[in-house]
Amino acid sequence: MHNIHFGRIKSISGKEACEIVEASILDWGNENNWRTVGGSIDEDGETYIHDSHARWTPEVDWLSSLDKINYVMNIRRQHGADAFVPGFKEIKRTAFAKLISGKFHTSTKPDLAYVWYSAMKFCEHQYHCSLSPNESFNCLKENHSFKDWELDQVGLTDFGSPSGPVDVDELKTYIVFIDMHS
Repeated sequence: MHNIHFGRIKSISGKEACEIVEASILDWGNENNWRTVGGSIDEDGETYIHDSHARWTPEVDWLSSLDKINYVMNIRRQHGADAFVPGFKEIKRTAFAKLISGKFHTSTKPDLAYVWYSAMKFCEHQYHCSLSPNESFNCLKENHSFKDWELDQVGLTDFGSPSGPVDVDELKTYIVFIDMHS
């Protein structure tokens, strides 16, 4: 499966932003879990294509602007991994409610395992939501991250600013597209 993970970084160009993110995640993954940096969008909406063969680049229509990225991240944060599966979040929430109320009874292990798995996923999502501000997601804001460093999940990681001598007036915030295969 290919997941999009975003990286936020301050840099002087889209090319440099992509190269820094790529170098930062070089040791992440293995032969079954690899990544490609597709490109970036800067705070002014300018795009840069780093690898035109990546699945996720700023050329993908539903990711082609900062507003569209924020929309996707808001849905992901509100509804979890199954945001586009109708009713699935409610199934997980119901499973969790049954478990904590003690009103779940089954005689089969697969049913019980599924309920526990659903409850675990619901709790995991609630945990990640609690780490991010309770306001509309803005990928440019420094305190807005989601599933930070969980690169194989849809999320956003803050890669910070470059180290070394840099003219601060030249820096822009870039959102880098990381195509994660897992």
